[in-house]
Parts: sequence; C-alpha cells; structure tokens
Amino acid sequence: TTLPLQKRPRFALSPRPDPSGRYIPALVYVPRDRHETRLRLKLQHILEQELGGQCTSFQVTQDDSPLARVIYLIDTNHLTQMPKYDSAAIERKLEEAGRLWAEVLREALETSHSDKAQIGQIVHKFGNAFPIAYQEEYEPRQAVHDIRKIEDVLKTGRVAMDLYRPHDLPESRVRFKIYSPAKPITLSEVLPVLEKMGFRVISELPFEVEPARSKDSVWIHDFVMERVSGSMMPDVKGIKDVFEEAFAKIWYGEMENDGLNKLVLRAKMNWREIVILRAYLRYLRQV
Repeated sequence: TTLPLQKRPRFALSPRPDPSGRYIPALVYVPRDRHETRLRLKLQHILEQELGGQCTSFQVTQDDSPLARVIYLIDTNHLTQMPKYDSAAIERKLEEAGRLWAEVLREALETSHSDKAQIGQIVHKFGNAFPIAYQEEYEPRQAVHDIRKIEDVLKTGRVAMDLYRPHDLPESRVRFKIYSPAKPITLSEVLPVLEKMGFRVISELPFEVEPARSKDSVWIHDFVMERVSGSMMPDVKGIKDVFEEAFAKIWYGEMENDGLNKLVLRAKMNWREIVILRAYLRYLRQV
C-alpha cells in the first residue's frame, strides 16, 4: 500500500520482474516537489547500475498525490540470468540521490560546527546559494570550506584564493580557486598573472554563488593548472601560502607582474624576497 507514503512522502522502489526475464519494470515513488528531469536521470543511472540493464523507456504519472510515480523499463534481455539485487539497498541509494542540497550541506556543517543556531543560519544563507553545476561538481564538505572563503570576501570586499590539489588530480597539476566579489573575473585579467608565475591554465569552472540576504553575489573561478615548464609540481602545502600572498599582491597592483614571479614556484620565495631581488637587479643594471 502507498498510504504511508502519501502521509509522509519519500523515495520508494517497487521492482516488478517480468517472468520471462527480459526486463524489469521498476516503479519509483518520488516526492512531487523534488521530481525534475535531472533527478530522474540520476535515479535512472542508479537503477541501470544496480540491475545490470539499460533503461529503454520511462513513464511519469503526476496527479493530486504528493508523490510522482516513475516507471523505468530496465532491459535485461542480454543477461544470461535474472540479476539478484537488494531492493532495500537500491531504495537507500535512490533516497540519497534525491536529498536536497540544503540537507546534505547541513549534515556536512554538523561535522565541523557545534553551534546548532549557527548551522541553521548558514544553511538559511547558503542552502540555495550554490548553482546546480556547483552541486554536481563538489562534495558538501568542499562547500563548507568555500563558505568560509565567501564570508571573508563579503566582509572585506577583496578577492580570496585557495591553491589545492584534490586526491583525484594528477601530481603534475593543481587547482586554484579565486573568489571574486560582485562580478566575475576575466581570463584576460588572470592568465597573464598565472603565466608569469609559471603556470599554464588547462581549464576553468566558474560559478556564481548568491547568498540569501546579501546584496552581492560571489563568483568562484576554479582553475586546473600545470607548470609551463612541464616539470613536476612541488608540494602544494609548501607553496600554498607564499603563492596566495604573492598572487594577491600582484592582483592589487602592489607587486610587479614579471618573470621573476616564477621564483615563487621554483624557489618558494615569498613576495618580499622577490621585491628585494627585483630592486637589486635594477640597481645592478644602472651600475
């Protein structure tokens, strides 16, 4: 019976194998307010993975019920025998895939914040602030880190940065996030700075984050980079602070943008040391 689901809508699965073993019609109940094309495709992918078949068709039924009903027809005709599966385990995966971003963000915040009132305020401010493309690219725990950076940007009005390497990135590459207040940055602004520091940009992911009750949005630009020289990247932890400090100085015109800035990457020199070296070189040229 669907009566309990009607009273408290949630994700539920009701597979109905065909006696001939050619296909599995999988009936999935989805809370109506969450049903949309992107989620339907995510649920379809889970069913295909778990049932070992391919979805050949689907049918959606929506009425006055708080539940949308989606029937996926999973073709298993190519299999030598009917797949064995755990309906309850699949249902849990469907439910996890259908969770709201605000829900998973709250869960991630609870691991790093003990103040429940503060967690509630952050979720209210950022629960709907991140675009879908961001939610599909990053884990909620990464959003918690980005929220801290965004809050700094909103307070200071200055760009923030984060040089990092995720576990799935080759050691020859790094990622670099720039958090820009109010407006996006352009490649023509940032590429000359990064190139003079010895980096080549491979790709960029831009996202506009719109916190609730904030007059300004914050843009996140996430760059994948490698060394222009093609050599291996030094340990990120060893250059993170000096790189970010130097980039900020260059970005705000407090340090010249020239080839000497490669010494941040090559020799782990900080911006003060490079400024002094630049002054010495100019003096020697005059002499």
